Amino acid sequence: MWEALTDEEQDQTLKKVGALLKEHGLAHIKPKALDQVIYMINKKTLQRQRALIIEGSVSADQSDAAEKFKKAAKAGPLSDINPRTANIDIEVKLQSGGPFIPITEVNDIFKQEEQSINHKAG
Repeated sequence: MWEALTDEEQDQTLKKVGALLKEHGLAHIKPKALDQVIYMINKKTLQRQRALIIEGSVSADQSDAAEKFKKAAKAGPLSDINPRTANIDIEVKLQSGGPFIPITEVNDIFKQEEQSINHKAG
C-alpha cells in the first residue's frame, strides 16, 4: 500500500512513475503525492491519509500511449500498491479537427451487450 511506504520509497516510486510517463511521451502529466491529516474530534485522534495521484488529459492521438502507460505502471512501479491509494485518471480529450476515435464500452439497450461506436466517413 502507498501509505505503508516510507517517504523515501514514495519519492523513488514518484521518480519511476515520472520516468515511465516521459518514456511514453506523457511528460506533461506530473504524478503527485497527497498527504492529508484529519483530526477526529469525537475520538481526539489524528488520522493520516496518503495517496498517489496521476491525473491529466491527452489528445486523441496519444490515447494509445496513455493506455500503454497505465498497463506498464500497474505492472511495474505500482504493482505492489493498492489501486485505491494509487489513482490513475488520464482522460482522452477530443479536439476540433482532430481524428475520430472509437467510443468503447457502449451498452446497447435493445441487445443488452457491449459494443463500440466508430465513425465512418461520408
